[in-house]
Amino acid sequence: MKKLTTKTAAVLLFVVAIMMVVVSLPVDEACAARRIIRESSVSSDYQPGQGTPIGKISRVYGKVFVMHQDMGAIYAAGNDFALYAGDTITTKSNGRITFIMKDDSVMTLAPNTTMVLNEAVFDPAVKRRSSLLSLISGKARFYVKKFADFQNSTFRVKTKTSIAAVRGSDFVIEITDDDEVRITCGDNTVVWVYPVDPATGSPGAPITVSSFQQLALKLGDLTGQAVDITSDVWTNLVNALGGGGDGGGGDGGGQEGDGYGGTFFGNQSGGGSNPDTVSPSDPD
Repeated sequence: MKKLTTKTAAVLLFVVAIMMVVVSLPVDEACAARRIIRESSVSSDYQPGQGTPIGKISRVYGKVFVMHQDMGAIYAAGNDFALYAGDTITTKSNGRITFIMKDDSVMTLAPNTTMVLNEAVFDPAVKRRSSLLSLISGKARFYVKKFADFQNSTFRVKTKTSIAAVRGSDFVIEITDDDEVRITCGDNTVVWVYPVDPATGSPGAPITVSSFQQLALKLGDLTGQAVDITSDVWTNLVNALGGGGDGGGGDGGGQEGDGYGGTFFGNQSGGGSNPDTVSPSDPD
């Protein structure tokens, strides 16, 4: 029997991870609606969630709320608050938040956005990273660090139309008012988008979205074609999020200390917070 190479094994793990997301998170708008945080009954006494923190809030502007998995209370978000698996984050019309995951990946949520932090496992000792976030509504930027020496490294973002999977990238996902999902890539980025059939819950063939490209999908679209955008379009998109246009190192261009170089959990990854270049020949 032929032995699996490390590369092949990593690809298989990546595909299995995508399938597990599809099986475990079916499209359920009623469930998603129940997770949207309401502003009523907000507590100012922030309490920790269950388990070990998976991230930490870097900067909050305006009204932003956090609800832990048990949905027992709604908290007004604040700088340096810990985040936990199962947390739901909602920004109001004047709100924006930047938070850093334990693997030094950085997310920025625009106003009127709701996101669920389903899973975030990061274990450098065994070279494993597995993260899953669900974007329910709104717009968010994902600055995902790549770990080239990790055999098992997946970072996935689920929307009602698709699953976006990467190992290290800088991209924005936006859900428009008419429920179109747009995935836009910055420089040195490749995202594999798996459209999900709403009738069967099965993922379709991946669509590759590369540097300075954008893909738009509506519910039920099982194919699509990424189109080229200019670097100015990308810069304007991320500047509107307040995250800076270059996605570079510690001075990532963000407002009031929103740069993408800081780490809240120490240098557990053995490197800085910049993601490595991702190429189309490295789909795992």
